[in-house]
This record gives sequence, structure tokens and C-alpha cells, in this order.
Amino acid sequence: MTAESLEIAGDLFEPGRAASRPARLLYDRRGLTLRPVGQWSGHGETVKLSEVSDRVAGVPRRAALADGRSFVTPDDEGIDRLMRVLGRRSSKLHIWERLTVKRLAIFAVLLVVAGFALRAAVPFAADYAANSVPESWERHIGETAYTQLNRIYLEESNLPTEKQAEINAIYDRLLAESELNYRPDLHMVAASGIGPNALALPGGPILVTDSLVRLADSNEELAGVLAHELAHVEARHGLRKVLRYGGWVMLANVVFADSGSLIGEVGSLAALTATQAYSRDFEAEADLRGAQLMQASGIGIEPFIAIMTKLGRHCGDACETTGLWDSHPAMPDRIDSLRELQPQ
Repeated sequence: MTAESLEIAGDLFEPGRAASRPARLLYDRRGLTLRPVGQWSGHGETVKLSEVSDRVAGVPRRAALADGRSFVTPDDEGIDRLMRVLGRRSSKLHIWERLTVKRLAIFAVLLVVAGFALRAAVPFAADYAANSVPESWERHIGETAYTQLNRIYLEESNLPTEKQAEINAIYDRLLAESELNYRPDLHMVAASGIGPNALALPGGPILVTDSLVRLADSNEELAGVLAHELAHVEARHGLRKVLRYGGWVMLANVVFADSGSLIGEVGSLAALTATQAYSRDFEAEADLRGAQLMQASGIGIEPFIAIMTKLGRHCGDACETTGLWDSHPAMPDRIDSLRELQPQ
């Protein structure tokens, strides 16, 4: 392609909607055009750019369209070339038009903690910012992440309908003891790339792989994993992990961006980081709360220990030890901590 002809693949987000549609942004001598791909019908349309997010490693770029929609893409080079061709630069002047007292207070906190060591400051600021995100936004972020994961990595579960109903029943039993005032969607999925595993996206949904169901010897063992994932949702660990991963620029976007921008950008990052491990403190907190849910529901901790032991054997040496700089706790240490919680 010449400098006068560009094509960028990405996803189109409508205002107030979590779901995205694949699309392509094209530029040629006739101007800037948005065209559909896949099952979305249409013949393309001429569009205008309102603003474009800055380039940050690992964070998808967001191009806001003049009509309120957002085009999100991981193609940094394509966006940079487009901006050069258009003779424009990303602007942050719109930030000052969106300030509120609450956001100014959060921004002030970010400035104060900026003087501390980055390793300590980013988690602190991320957790503070996560608490300011409305629950409805967080759930839309999780739905956006699930949509992207489902399109790329996930397949329909092969579990019998009866087995899925049993898992949903024991999930509801745990949910009745939780502090959540809504039911995070539970999806059984086939995902050979991540093996026996379960994932909790921001605000839910919770994903359980067919491989994990086959590894467990009982629904009670699966309950241990489900309780652990529900604990992640209760404590907003998914959102906090994404904001910690995104760093200062992502935190600034949470403070200043509108809901459409937040859902698009944080949702994309949540999909990218979905299979990355939680930190030691998050895992320890989820283990403790998961054990409490198991006890409160009358199942007990022993099945939780049993499935964790099996996951440890499946993981092998990678789960046996923890080094000074590792963020994820060793599986034997987690199992020992669970045993200490058992009634004497």
C-alpha cells in the first residue's frame, strides 16, 4: 500500500453497547471509510475522526468517530500512519471538558502517589480507581472481554446438557451465600489452549473449561473452583488486575474517559490479560473467601483442597515453587493455607 492508501482492522463499538462488530477503517484518495467484515451487512460509509488515543505498549488504540462510535484496534503502526497522512496529532484537550469534582479528587490522588516507587504506586492507584468505576460499567467491560475471547479463542462446550445443569445448580448454591446482588453469567466452554482452567472476567462472566470439568471427580470439587472465581468477582480482582497491568495511562483514561471509551479500551485489555495469573494477594484473598463460601453452602473445604491438588499435579513444576520476583503463589503453599482453615 502507498502512503495514500491504508487499511486497518479492528472492532466497532456503538455508544452504550458492550458488544463489538468487526470492521475495517480505510483511507484512500476519496477519504476515510468504515467498512464491515464478516456477518455484519453493509457497504461502508464515510466517517470523520474526532480523537485518537495515545500509543501505549499492549493497549489497543481507540479512534473516536464524530458520530459517537468508537473504532478499537491493536494496529499501532496503522493508526500512526493514518494520523501522519491526515496531518493530525492525538489531542488530550477534551480531558478538561470532562472534569468533575470526583474525578479531580482521583487525579489528585494519582499525582500524590506518583512520587512513590512505581511497583507500589500503580497497584494502589489502580485499586482506588477501580472502586470509582460503576458496577454497570464493570459488567459491560467483562461482557466486552468475553465477546472478544469467544470470537477468537473459545468454542461451544461439549458437556452434556445434564452435566451443565448440575454445574449451574451448585454454582447457584454458592452464589446464594455470596455478597453479589446479581448473577454473573456462567459459561462452560471448550478451550484447548488453556487446558483445565476457570476464568473470572471483570464483574463476570465466569468461564469454566470442559477440561477442568473432566479433571474433577465430583461437582463438589468444581464448586471449589467456582467459589474461588466468585470471590474474584466479589473483590473486583479482574478490573483491578487490568488497571494495574495498564499502568498510568490506562488509569488516566479511567479517570477522564466516558463510559464508551472505558468499556472499549479496558474491555480489550481485559481480554488480552484474561489468562494471566492474579497476584499473590489476590489469589490468597480469593482462596480464603472461596473457602468461606464452600463452608457457608455446606460443602466444606475438602473438595476445594482436592481439586487444587489435582490442578497442582497437572501444572507440574511451574506451580511447585515461587521465586522472589514471582507474583503468583506456589500451589503447595495455597493448599497448606486451605488445610489450616479446616475445622479441627
